[in-house]
Amino acid sequence: MLFFLSDKISTFFNSLVGDMIEGTSTAAAIWSAGCVGVAVAMGRLEIAVLISVFMVGIFYFVSPLKQKLSKDNDDV
Repeated sequence: MLFFLSDKISTFFNSLVGDMIEGTSTAAAIWSAGCVGVAVAMGRLEIAVLISVFMVGIFYFVSPLKQKLSKDNDDV
């Protein structure tokens, strides 16, 4: 069940920001989804929304930067 959920979560984040997520980003997506689940279970929907917006923003802005830095390191 956990593997099914982690696959669906990473697919969800990939659909939001394209195919830019891999490796540690996928692990961060799974952890943040767990945090959102805990916040919802505790009835703290404002925290769940805040975490979701924060993580989508990070994936949207940091993933292209990570790819650019990775390409720059390949030239060395």
